[in-house]
Amino acid sequence: MTREIILRIIESFKQQRQSYFRMLDLAGEQLAILEKNRGKVYADEIEVLLARRNKLLEEINQNNQENRNLQQRIVKELGLEGFVLSQLENKLESEQYQALKEQISNLSKLLEMISEKDQRSQELMQQAINSQRKKGPRSSSRQASQAYKQSMEHKIDS
Repeated sequence: MTREIILRIIESFKQQRQSYFRMLDLAGEQLAILEKNRGKVYADEIEVLLARRNKLLEEINQNNQENRNLQQRIVKELGLEGFVLSQLENKLESEQYQALKEQISNLSKLLEMISEKDQRSQELMQQAINSQRKKGPRSSSRQASQAYKQSMEHKIDS
């Protein structure tokens, strides 16, 4: 039973990875728009991107919840305190442990890249807002960034 659950967790992380790649692409598109139009926020273009990102974020959050449920099953089945890589290492087959570790590492790298793009986008939007004395979609981008951080905090305690 443990083997099947671990395989499902690994597969879930792979699905998350695909979603995060799409999110990275959207974050890149957003940043490109902002860099191209320095000092001017084209709210319609950004708003469309943020709507796409929010929809993708809903998908990511659903996948994260399913993954957490699987993790809780493994924790209970193996009698662990939490889903922590160091605690799993001695409880799993080497192959499974390495695959799990690799997926978590990949997700962490992707989240870091998304966060960097979002941070730069926020800076550019703030510059545009300051220069135009208008409020823009900055808070939505900040909310998306916060959601990524929260999803990773709940996902991994390694």
